[in-house]
Amino acid sequence: MTGDRREAYLFLMAWRVSPVALAALLALGCSTIINPDDGRLGGESSLDSGLRDAGTVERDADVDPPDSGVDSGPPVECGDTPRCEGDNLVSCIGGMEVRQDCRARDAYCDSGACVDWVCEPGSRACTDDLTGVEICDARGRMTAVTPCTGGACDPDTDRCSDAPSSCEGLPELEVGDTVTVDLCAESDDETFQPMGPNCSSDTPARTGDRVFALRVESTQNLVIQLQDDDARAAIDTIVYVRSICDRPGSQLACDDDEPCSGIPFPGACTDGVALGLSRIRDRFEPGVYYVVVDAFEYTRGERRYGCGEVELTVRRAG
Repeated sequence: MTGDRREAYLFLMAWRVSPVALAALLALGCSTIINPDDGRLGGESSLDSGLRDAGTVERDADVDPPDSGVDSGPPVECGDTPRCEGDNLVSCIGGMEVRQDCRARDAYCDSGACVDWVCEPGSRACTDDLTGVEICDARGRMTAVTPCTGGACDPDTDRCSDAPSSCEGLPELEVGDTVTVDLCAESDDETFQPMGPNCSSDTPARTGDRVFALRVESTQNLVIQLQDDDARAAIDTIVYVRSICDRPGSQLACDDDEPCSGIPFPGACTDGVALGLSRIRDRFEPGVYYVVVDAFEYTRGERRYGCGEVELTVRRAG
C-alpha cells in the first residue's frame, strides 16, 4: 500500500466506512476523495452518488442531520365554524385551515358558505321598459337599477342613450327639503299608474299637479310624504315617482292613502285611512328621480274633495 493510499485508508476508517466501501474507494483511487475544483472533500458526485447508490455508505446513528434554521412552530389550530375572508371561505379540515376561493366556482362568500352568484359581477342590462339600466354589483350578490334620465336605455349597448331630456327646467328637490304647492294653480298634465296595495285606485288624478326633479347623491332609504295643508279644502292626495318625468310607464313607486294606525292625527281618517296623507318609503340609488304631487276630484256624501295647498317633504328614513 502506497503512502497516499495508507492516508486515505486511515481517513476513511476514522469515518467508519465499511470494509466493502473501503475496498471500492481504494480501487477507485484517491482522486474520488478530493474535489479537484477546490481541494475539499468530494461532494455528491464523488462519494454519496457513487457509494450511496450501492448501499455501502454507513452513517453514524449518533450524528443528527443539519439544522435547517426554520422553526415550523406548533401546528395552527382552527375553529370548527367556517368563516369568510372577503370571498375566500376558510374551513377547518383535520385541524388545519383550508381556504377556498368562492369566485372560482361562480359564487361569493357569505355567512361561512359559498353562495352562487345571483348575477354575473359587473354585468348590465336594460330594464324591460327601457327606462333604466340594471347593474350587478362587484360580488354577484344583487342588481340595482340606475334610471335613464337623458333618454331610454339602448338594448344594443345596455346603456342610457344621450337623447336630450324633456324634463329640463323643472323645480329641483334635495333630500331634507319641504315645499308647499297650490294644486289649484297648476294644470292637469299627469296622472299615476295603479301599482301595489297603496296605489290601486282606477280613478285618474284630475286636479292640477306639479312635477319635481329629486336628485339623490348616494344610496339611501327615503320617505317622500305629501299631505293636505289647506284648512279651507279637503284634499285626497297621491304622490308618485318616475324615472322619466313625462312617461307614465317609468313609474317606480306610488302611494295614495296611509292607514290611520300610522299617523298622529286619527281624527282625519275616513274608513280607516287618512285620505289627505300619502307616503312613499323606498330605497333610492344615486340618480335623478321625478316626484309628482297630485290629488283626486270627487264628492263623497256632503264633502267635496279637490285641489288646494299641499305640503311635500323628502327626508331620510328614520
